[in-house]
Amino acid sequence: MHSVVDWLAFAVREDGHLLRSLSLYPDRGVIENIGTPLTFEQPYWAGDRPAGVISWPDEDEEPYPLPFHPLELGEDALRSLCGFIQEGYPDPDDVDAEAVGLHGFEIRERHQAG
Repeated sequence: MHSVVDWLAFAVREDGHLLRSLSLYPDRGVIENIGTPLTFEQPYWAGDRPAGVISWPDEDEEPYPLPFHPLELGEDALRSLCGFIQEGYPDPDDVDAEAVGLHGFEIRERHQAG
């Protein structure tokens, strides 16, 4: 997800095969849509999760160019595929992503000392 441009992309592979890939953002619409939408996507494509557009009093706001907000779908993708979210209120069953330790690696040329 990239919140500055409301961009979302994700892909799901199983045993080396691409099952689902989606990439979209308001300026270009749907860039890639491969495979069958996953269960967590269905309310978005069905129109049950429309994008809310905020209009300022003196502005003529155009409707949001996508039927739903990509970042909202992105949060549901994170929860469904990874077990956590980045924004909003976590569910009791969500993983505490800040409590998960990650290993870091550095690649160096062979002749460099560590």
